[in-house]
Amino acid sequence: MKTIIAGSIDFHNYEDFLMLIKFVFWNLTLIMSGKAKEVDSLGRRYAKENKIPIMEYVPNWDKYGIECWSH
Repeated sequence: MKTIIAGSIDFHNYEDFLMLIKFVFWNLTLIMSGKAKEVDSLGRRYAKENKIPIMEYVPNWDKYGIECWSH
């Protein structure tokens, strides 16, 4: 199943991430990411280590600005 991994900029512990990902009860077939640091990077790492395809979507900061992502 396609799965988005995104979240707080304050979460960056890979061991904790692995504990959380164990609760996913479906088969991860594709990981989607915003290509940000922290949680997004943990998702990329997990995808690479587990040979799961990844699609990355980079926000258009020039068009939308950072304010739209901070609420």
